[in-house]
Amino acid sequence: MSKLYIIGNGFDLAHNRKTKYTDFAKFLRSSNDTKIQLIIKNFEEKAFSAFDYYMEKNSQLWSDIEHALDLMFQPEIVQDELEEYRKLNVSYGDDDFRSRDYHNQEIAIDDNYSFCRIFKKYLPKWINFIHQTPCLPLYNILLSSSDKFLCFNYTNTLEKTYNIQPQQILYVHGKWSEENLVMGHNTLCEFPKQTEDDIYEDIAGIRAFETVQNSVYKDVKHIISNNHEFFDNLISTDTIYILGHSISDIDIGYFRTVKHSADNDAKWFVSFYDDEDKEIKRNKLQQLEIPDSNFELATIKQILSR
Repeated sequence: MSKLYIIGNGFDLAHNRKTKYTDFAKFLRSSNDTKIQLIIKNFEEKAFSAFDYYMEKNSQLWSDIEHALDLMFQPEIVQDELEEYRKLNVSYGDDDFRSRDYHNQEIAIDDNYSFCRIFKKYLPKWINFIHQTPCLPLYNILLSSSDKFLCFNYTNTLEKTYNIQPQQILYVHGKWSEENLVMGHNTLCEFPKQTEDDIYEDIAGIRAFETVQNSVYKDVKHIISNNHEFFDNLISTDTIYILGHSISDIDIGYFRTVKHSADNDAKWFVSFYDDEDKEIKRNKLQQLEIPDSNFELATIKQILSR
């Protein structure tokens, strides 16, 4: 029998690493590039608008970028946006028409959603910036070479601080040494199919929106499929530790796969941050149909100090 450790951002935070998305915002703002500042401002405006549209709290903006992106790419918002971009069309017979006007929607969409490119470009730079600060082990964790780690973090904490071997770890969203890290939403808007009556500008606008949407799309099913060997090998796992992960709706597909793959009677030890988070975690575990007798809720310190 073996153990699985599921590592979330709370694990790095417990080691005093500055890995909150609010820290990412500070890192981006530290740039002297005026263009980046304008891109950040544009993201904030669109995120605030999306949160207000769904009566969410604006305070969640930087603390949960992925949730903000998920709201921004909901079908009703996307359709409203496309209607606005259609107003940029210039009639072919207009005296002011220029050949570049064919691309007005494409250019505007690419520019207004340029924060998607910035996030993907600067995420690896931020992680390597975090690594400049030493990270010391806080817990004397007794680990075995048979233990496995499902790591949602991009950082090197497991390998460098705890000497975990790379072959024991699945960095499910990529790691610090890679450029194309996975971050984003998991709601794809279904765009209307092209018809003979569609004009070029509208088709180009839809394709441009698809491009920016896909650039920050977290395809959980595809990621699980690509890493099926890791999940298939969890069949003998009888103990699962969730350390510092929120079990968010965006990532919950991974947890369903773990539950399906591991031993039916596996014991789950799940960390929580405060009383509110404790109840959220309890609800998530019940949503996953894990019996109350099979899980225990505790702080990271309580779990790892045993």
